[in-house]
Amino acid sequence: MIMTGNMLGLNHDEIKELDPEELAVRMNQGRQTMLEAGAHYVIDGFEQLPALIATINRKIAQGEKP
Repeated sequence: MIMTGNMLGLNHDEIKELDPEELAVRMNQGRQTMLEAGAHYVIDGFEQLPALIATINRKIAQGEKP
């Protein structure tokens, strides 16, 4: 998770104060780093987790390996 994990290295208040363009750059860098490290999925935060779990469960039900 990009926003709620350690990837940004910022607390909630620091994230809110960050310029939106700088935040987008940092999030994209974090996403790329995680994918290069072998992450199968990268989400921005907890709010996206239920949809990701549903996607993974659907893939498993179809015989895929998530």
